[in-house]
Amino acid sequence: GANSYAKLSAQNRETIDRRAAEARKLENETANVTLDSIGEAVLRTDIHGDVVFLNRMAEKMTGWSREEALGHPVAEVLRIIDGGGEVPSAVETAMKEHDTAGITVNYSNSTLVRRDGFECGIENTVTPVRDQDGAITGAVAAFHDVTAARARSLEMSHQAQHDSLTDLPNRVLFNDRLKQAISLVERQDKQLVLMFVDLDHFKKIN
Repeated sequence: GANSYAKLSAQNRETIDRRAAEARKLENETANVTLDSIGEAVLRTDIHGDVVFLNRMAEKMTGWSREEALGHPVAEVLRIIDGGGEVPSAVETAMKEHDTAGITVNYSNSTLVRRDGFECGIENTVTPVRDQDGAITGAVAAFHDVTAARARSLEMSHQAQHDSLTDLPNRVLFNDRLKQAISLVERQDKQLVLMFVDLDHFKKIN
């Protein structure tokens, strides 16, 4: 009677627990396959800031395989320069428990150093991960390569500020530098001298 019922209940609970674990495993595998298929690099950490997952794009950009990166501090895998280690500090900030209980941190001007030393410009976002009770259990860093976009932006800026024939600074750049110089002398209570040179018969020379 009672023993048989208890034994049956224990078996039922064990079956339910096993099926729940299998469902969670399947859900995690599906999520990982999905993350592997996107063009964004994704890295996940635990509450201590150690790497627990990175997708294929993150493997490519960091130079770390998933197996090698597991358990390593995020600062080792996701090395950032020109920002004083922005992403590691962002992971710490994103997971910090305070009034906002974790925030999303964005950086648009970072440089990632791959494992072999190659550098590329990235934009990255770090978001805290929560459990069902709302407690922060880790963080997710998502980042992508913006090297080509930055190069295009610099090229467009250069073209707008330089003569297409001589590549010398044009009127746009001159006006910008003049405004900066005027602002500087006004702040420092100094004077600025601007000399204008006129060339006779310049149209013939041109």
